This record gives sequence, structure tokens and C-alpha cells, in this order.
Amino acid sequence: MEISDLIGLKEPLTKLLEITEKAFGAVTKPFLMRMINKTKIKNAKDIEAFIKNSDLLVTYRNEEFEFINYNEEINNKTLLKDDKKEISILNNALNINERSQIRLNHVSIKKQNNLEEIISNAFENIINDEEVKNKKFEKNVDEDWLNNFFEYSENISNDDMQKLWGKILSDEIQKPNSYSLRTLDSLRKMTNEDALRFEKLSKIIMFRSIHAFIFSNRSFLSQYNLSFGDLILLEDIGLISTSERTITIPFNEQNKISINFTHKINFLVLECKVEKIIEIYKLTNIGYELAKLITCNVENDFIDKAGEYFKNKYKINNVTLANLVSYDSLNDSYNYLKIKTY
Repeated sequence: MEISDLIGLKEPLTKLLEITEKAFGAVTKPFLMRMINKTKIKNAKDIEAFIKNSDLLVTYRNEEFEFINYNEEINNKTLLKDDKKEISILNNALNINERSQIRLNHVSIKKQNNLEEIISNAFENIINDEEVKNKKFEKNVDEDWLNNFFEYSENISNDDMQKLWGKILSDEIQKPNSYSLRTLDSLRKMTNEDALRFEKLSKIIMFRSIHAFIFSNRSFLSQYNLSFGDLILLEDIGLISTSERTITIPFNEQNKISINFTHKINFLVLECKVEKIIEIYKLTNIGYELAKLITCNVENDFIDKAGEYFKNKYKINNVTLANLVSYDSLNDSYNYLKIKTY
């Protein structure tokens, strides 16, 4: 490797140091030397030239690293600034056991901070829920479930994802067995992009009995910025099935059924004398549980468009937008106020 090959490497090398600090808690002199040894550069003058040409925030003179552009030194720690970013570097020459202990302490503190934030979010959910007050909780949260919850969530550092995990914990305290271990496992593997994609899907989800689904008509989905590619990605992480393409809707003795939406008291009442087979993509059990968790508003015009779609596509006799007054789950009957008919 020639020294000239290293010119212009400031940004990627600085990024690497930032990542190292996040993983280890700090960059140390011995570790810097270990990285430089990977370049096969042995001569002290060449190492000094390498540092200079790569424009790192350190210099190398007389076989020693010197740290530049620091803003303060506290307890043998130097904070280096670069474009308003800081990199923590320990000045003393620690052995590998000492460096390992620094990393373990750093990781432990991060995990503890993550868990405390998630539990604090759960606390906030509970104290702001009027239905919880004076409520008796006869069942305890399963201990194995809790062990898995804390093991999975201790690595969650994104603010939005921490709020989701806090919501899961508060829900589980109020109603144990609300979320399966499979759901927890899927959630911990979700990226921010996955979560945003699923949130977009949640705005057009419909519920009937124990089923959650969306219309499978692609032109209908495209109105809400959902592509088939989005659905495949959500299927890859186990949230939806594109192979389950239909759902049969039987009507009760009153020739009526209800279609519900995410976090809405408004719903559709379908009236028909014969059962209907609806073309859909069905959410998996994991997707169903997560759909109950996501707190997002239904797209403004979606309920109206869904009502019109049921009416015109499937020749439903009457489709009514209603507001729930009361519901009898044993007899699947409900009292409601009519808002409008499609």
C-alpha cells in the first residue's frame, strides 16, 4: 500500500472511529495502532505520513499519538470535534483486558438506559389511561414473557421504537397474553423503514372478527402509496400474506356484519342476504397484533372509499357508515348511529 492511496480518507475513517466509539465507549491508543498495523505500514515516518494524509484528528510523532482539536480533557479522556461531532478517545495505553472492560461497561450502560426509557414510556401510558384507574389486575405477566421482553428490548435505542415497546409493556400489564413471543421477536428485527412501511399499511387495515386485512386491488392500494413491493417486504418479515387472497364474509341473522378500522369508533355496516367472497391480503397473527399496537389515524378518505368499494365491487345491498353506541359480543349485535349510506 502506498501513502498516496490513503489521501482523502478523512470521512470514512472518521465514520469508522465514530462507530468504534459507539461500540466500545471510547477509542484507545493501542486500538488505533492495531488498525494502522492492518495497513502493513511499519516505519514511524510512514505512519506519521499516513495520519497526515488521511486527515485524522490525531498526529503521530516519536512513536506516540497526539490528539489535536480537542475541546476538553476530563479524567484522561479527550473529546475530539469534527463538524460538530465528538469522538471520545482515551489517552492512556490500556491493555486488552482493560479495553474489554470499558466496552462491557459502555454496552451495559446503553442497555440499562434503553430499558429505563422503555419502562418510563410504559409508566406514562398507564398514568394517562383513564380506563386503568381503580381497575383490578387479576393476572400477572408471565415471567418467561418478561425475560424475553427485556432481552429483546434492551438493544432498542430509537425513540419511536422505544415508545412502541413501552406500549407493548403497558398493554401486557393490563391484559397479559396480548402479544406473543413471536410478535416480540418480529418487532425487535424490524428496521425503522419496516416500521414506517407497516404504519402506512395500518392506515388502510380493516378488521372483521379475528381477521385483519386490506383490499388486494393494486390500483386501490396505489392511492395510498402502497406498492406490491412494499407488501412483499412486509411479507418477508412475517406481517402479511399475499398468498391468502380471499376472505368469506357470512352475514348474521339480521343479514348484517360490521367492518372496523384501526383506532376508530366509526365502522361500516354491510347488509346482504348472501355471503360474499372478498379479495384481500390477510395480515398474519403477528401482523394482527402489531396492527393493534400502532397508533395511527386512518387515511381521511379511506373509510368512504372502502364503503363505495364494497358497495360497487361486491354488490352489497346496503353499506352504512355508523358510529358505535354499544356492542354485544355474545350475539354479535350492536347499536349504532347512522352517519351516512353509500
